[in-house]
Amino acid sequence: MECPRCGSQVNEGDFFCSNCNLPINNIQNDFNSKNKYNNTKQKQALNHKKIPTKLIIITIIIIITIFIAINIIKHNESYQKNNNSNNIEDIIVENENTNTVTYNGFNFKIPKELTSTPSEDGLLIINNDKSIAMVIKYDNSAEYTNYTQMKNSLINIFKKNNNNSVDFTSATIIEKKYNGTNFLITKDIKKGKSVAELTYVEANNGVFLVSLAKQNENITDSDRTLYYPIIASANNN
Repeated sequence: MECPRCGSQVNEGDFFCSNCNLPINNIQNDFNSKNKYNNTKQKQALNHKKIPTKLIIITIIIIITIFIAINIIKHNESYQKNNNSNNIEDIIVENENTNTVTYNGFNFKIPKELTSTPSEDGLLIINNDKSIAMVIKYDNSAEYTNYTQMKNSLINIFKKNNNNSVDFTSATIIEKKYNGTNFLITKDIKKGKSVAELTYVEANNGVFLVSLAKQNENITDSDRTLYYPIIASANNN
C-alpha cells in the first residue's frame, strides 16, 4: 500500500513510513476507509444498473398507454364496442355517489359522472364529454420506491424511449399523496393539442402505472383531485 502523505510504498510489517515517518496505523486506517468507500460505490452502481433496466421496460409500456388514452378519447365508441367481447372482470356496485368497479383484483370507487371501460390495455376512466381520459395498469414486478430513487432521471429516460411526437420540454416531476397513497407525477407532457401526465402510484404488492390525458387544456389540480383518489381507493379496500 502507499503512504497517503508522501506516496511512498509501505511494506507489510512496517510501523512507520520510511520516507516521512507517518505512523502505520494512520496509513492502515486511510487504506481501509478508501476500500470501504470504493466497495460502497460499486454496490450503488450495480443497484442503479438493475433499476433502469426494469424502469425502461415499464416506461415503454406507460408511454404506449398515453397513446391509448389519447386515441380512446377520439375513438371511445369503437373502443367500447371492441371490448364488449373481452372476458375481463368488471363488476359494478352502485351507491349514492360512486360505482365500485372491481378490476384486476382491485376495487376502484369511481364517481358516477365518470364512465369506466375495461380492456387488456388497462382500466379506462373517461368523463362525459370525452375530454379527459385516465388509463390504469397494474404491475406486480416493481415497487414504488424503485421509481422514487430514479426521480431525477425519469424525464431523461422518458425522452430516450419515446418517438418525437411526445414533447417533454415543459415536463416536471412532483410528488403528491392522495388518501394516504403516494403518487410520483410527471406532468405537462404534450402530444399535439393533448396534455398528459405519467404517474407511478404506490400499490399493494406492486405499482399502478397511470396515464391521464386531457384535450386542448392543461391538467389542473381539480382534475387530479377528481381522478387520482380513484386509484388511492383501490388500496383502501
